[in-house]
Amino acid sequence: MFKTILLCAACAAAPSLSAADQWVGQDGQGVRIAAIQHDGIYLGVNCATAASGLTSSVTVAHQGRKPTGTIRFIFDYDESSLVQLPFVAGTYKAGTEASRQKFSALVRSLRAGRWVEVIDTQGGNPLVPLKGSGNALIGCE
Repeated sequence: MFKTILLCAACAAAPSLSAADQWVGQDGQGVRIAAIQHDGIYLGVNCATAASGLTSSVTVAHQGRKPTGTIRFIFDYDESSLVQLPFVAGTYKAGTEASRQKFSALVRSLRAGRWVEVIDTQGGNPLVPLKGSGNALIGCE
């Protein structure tokens, strides 16, 4: 069993979690899946390995609605590994080989329990800003 933490960058505090706020499980491959709600904002990470190769998706939604825009992943706070991906209907799935390699890095980070920063860069989207900042941290420990 592992614990998932969402840290709001604006209030710089981890919200208190109840059973209703947190869901933790595993897919058929044994890959950890985590989803959490914080003040009506849903941030989920789903990583799985299928026969066709790596498929990964990240979903950000506010009160059940998924935004469009761009999300940015920073692996282990290393700017050299920063990647920007189109965020279509709230979900991105690896397409190009370069994207697959970068998503592989995301999966490795999550499997290793490292922190991953998820930033929605669609500044004007009223559905998205997490506590007004557009920033959140999700990780496993």
